[in-house]
Amino acid sequence: MSHTRKNSNRYQKAKKLYQKWMKKLVNKRNDYYNKITTYIVQNSSFIAVQNENIIAWKKNKHLSHNLQLNAPRTFMDKIEYKCKWNN
Repeated sequence: MSHTRKNSNRYQKAKKLYQKWMKKLVNKRNDYYNKITTYIVQNSSFIAVQNENIIAWKKNKHLSHNLQLNAPRTFMDKIEYKCKWNN
């Protein structure tokens, strides 16, 4: 998209392709998170999680982008939700 003029047809096509690719990536990640959290909750009697200072990690320019993509908080929210749902 960087080599095209904004609001041109090629730019719009490239933007759609990028959005489609990102949507697929997010769906794959959510699917993986759902599968792994279900497996953890069903096969564990006790779940312990280490609390990290993720806000400090976001200040690191090498880690911040990866943290935003992986979204560890959503993973933790899914584990908490499934633990409450399965008692």
